[in-house]
Amino acid sequence: MKKIFCFLAVLIFSISMTSCAKENEAPEDEIYVCQSCQICGGCVELQCPEGKNCQSGFVCQGHIDDNGFVMKGAVLLSYEGTDSDVVVPDGIIAIAARAFYNNIDITSITIPDSVFYVGEDAFKDCLNVEYNFFEGQEYIDDVLVSIQNPLEVTTLNLKPTVTAVQGDPFGVCENLTAINVDISNMRYTSKNGILFIKDEKELVRAPREAISGSYSIPQSVKSIAYRAFSDCKGLTEIIFHNDIEIINNAAFDACFQLTSLTIPGNVRNIGEDAFVNCHQLTKVTIGQGTRIIGNRAFFGNGQLVSITVPSSVQQIGTEAFSFCNKNCQLNYDGTKEKWDSIKKPDSSKGASPKINYSDE
Repeated sequence: MKKIFCFLAVLIFSISMTSCAKENEAPEDEIYVCQSCQICGGCVELQCPEGKNCQSGFVCQGHIDDNGFVMKGAVLLSYEGTDSDVVVPDGIIAIAARAFYNNIDITSITIPDSVFYVGEDAFKDCLNVEYNFFEGQEYIDDVLVSIQNPLEVTTLNLKPTVTAVQGDPFGVCENLTAINVDISNMRYTSKNGILFIKDEKELVRAPREAISGSYSIPQSVKSIAYRAFSDCKGLTEIIFHNDIEIINNAAFDACFQLTSLTIPGNVRNIGEDAFVNCHQLTKVTIGQGTRIIGNRAFFGNGQLVSITVPSSVQQIGTEAFSFCNKNCQLNYDGTKEKWDSIKKPDSSKGASPKINYSDE
């Protein structure tokens, strides 16, 4: 079974490209290059800053079919058609955030079983689409869209046929202790009230009140999903095994009681906002092998005083460590020259760590 993190890979996947020089009226000290998509032949120029020589990147904006679906690979980005009864094409594995947002002309949406991820607010304000209900849960086909009366919910028994979850409908359930899944479900499973993809390689969601103290990620898990542990205020320690590969965006947002982290180097990408607003976090150690630290990954952690970053890191996102403690030290396992070669923003807001290099 495909995993949720495949969706993220699809969204950021750069379609094979061929370069083509393009004439324009730009100043002589600027270089512009477009790159053509092998599917549609078009290209997108990203303007260079004034006075700089650079080669533009390429962003494929998706391709619209005869029925009005804008798709990029197996991801449905948006719907531009006019039908009231919409049938999502077979083979689509993910529906992007806000894909059908505010489309009041649609009265029904049919979603194939191939879809296993639905982005946040994908169906928001589709006022004329009918929902189906299961024990206080709102579904479109077998996609869980929202939870009714979330503050009253302590245990959720998901619809036995649920095939996808839109965004993070569990996040508003402040008193949720368990998410249960029928054993016959083909897409999801539950262990001790925590939601997983059926093969247990993806941890999808830990209820906000499910964990108190330390939690060890099961050995089968390769990916921590979007907002998987967000707002788990009782979580004091998270133990990663060495085979974890992906920590997705906002995975541990607002885990207020986490105090220290050791992230194994097999995690190639630490997602955006992954550990934002973990206010008691004092120490972070990132293992050799990690390549990307996403935007705001450790933003807003005012008690953070020690960060260890390996020389394998190739990119550090905007404000990745901003608003750390004013005495924060970042210990870089590499030379100053190599640190300077890392792709990172020129500046950040708030307190930023002092950088210490291995050659000092």
